[in-house]
Amino acid sequence: MRLRDDGGVVVEMRTAHGLSQVIVPIPALETDLRDRAPAAGEVRAIVRGPVRTEWWFTGRTTESLRYETRVAAFAGGCLLRVQHTLVNTA
Repeated sequence: MRLRDDGGVVVEMRTAHGLSQVIVPIPALETDLRDRAPAAGEVRAIVRGPVRTEWWFTGRTTESLRYETRVAAFAGGCLLRVQHTLVNTA
């Protein structure tokens, strides 16, 4: 996985036809933080297999709001599964 300058993520997948790269655009998060940008947390691969690869992203948007996003790519498919969770810690 590689982060791009435009905010997207390049994910490599192994398919029946070889290795493919998928570009996953990650939209900018719009918040009313004035001078503070959302804080990036952790990015890690939680599953790396021949059928599925899954990435986990975490971070904070405000002091009391954090996010967790899972992106799964499947071999031989052109779709991604995205699970996005916002957690209010206030």
